Amino acid sequence: MGFAKVVPGSALQWLMPLLISLLLAHAAFAPGFAAGSEVRLVSHDLLSLYAVGSVNAELQLVFDTPIQDGLAVRLVHFPPGADDVQRAAALAPGNALFGVVRAAGPDILIDLDPAVGVVSLRQFLEGAFGATLRLLVQP
Repeated sequence: MGFAKVVPGSALQWLMPLLISLLLAHAAFAPGFAAGSEVRLVSHDLLSLYAVGSVNAELQLVFDTPIQDGLAVRLVHFPPGADDVQRAAALAPGNALFGVVRAAGPDILIDLDPAVGVVSLRQFLEGAFGATLRLLVQP
């Protein structure tokens, strides 16, 4: 059951800072999210690359290609100037977030863990880093 189905809308306002703190602690974004960071949308088995997003100087995460609505993805984050060791660590089990692309927003709903549930990547980026998500979604 999704997070939004369990928690009423008014409770989301006071829970958002907690959710953002939990996301910040997640290994996928722990190395930092800054200009020059790269986020790849890949298949669950990490074999197919769907899109590459890069963070520009205005802290906009901009993806290079439209993504299919409803596509299940993993988000792999590489910090600015990542070397081979950092790239390998980002691909290690448990470090890539699972998500689903949604045309509404558009957004990627990311699944943290069963205790937290599904969270909007757009809201997370805005709340945690003051960043914006630029994503084109195909219906």
